[in-house]
Amino acid sequence: MDNFESQLSSQKIRPIPTHWKGQILSAAARSTPSPLPQEAWTWRDLLWPCPQVWAGFAAAWLLVLFLNISITEKSTPATMAARPTPAPVDGYAERQRLLAEILGDTRKPPIQPSFVPRRRSEAAPIAVAV
Repeated sequence: MDNFESQLSSQKIRPIPTHWKGQILSAAARSTPSPLPQEAWTWRDLLWPCPQVWAGFAAAWLLVLFLNISITEKSTPATMAARPTPAPVDGYAERQRLLAEILGDTRKPPIQPSFVPRRRSEAAPIAVAV
């Protein structure tokens, strides 16, 4: 052990004087600040750290909203009925019809079922390893 440590271990522990307790508690009561009342929360508390960023976010959202409204066309039942059905771009159905005509196939081509979306739980599992 160190000389200082051996000197400390040889000393007896003295009791704390009783009049100190009253002095310490009264000094602590005088120095304790009173709790301040909570101020009401305002929007400025949220926006104050960087108002330019919040203004930029608002401008971007307004731009997206404006573009979304301007791009979407108003569809009414009359305009939907007048709209022609889109023709297949690759001409697959036409080639199949011509091939069946050349080969003399009198069977009707099978009708492809329209796409019916399924819930994700019914979809085939896809395993992805990273």
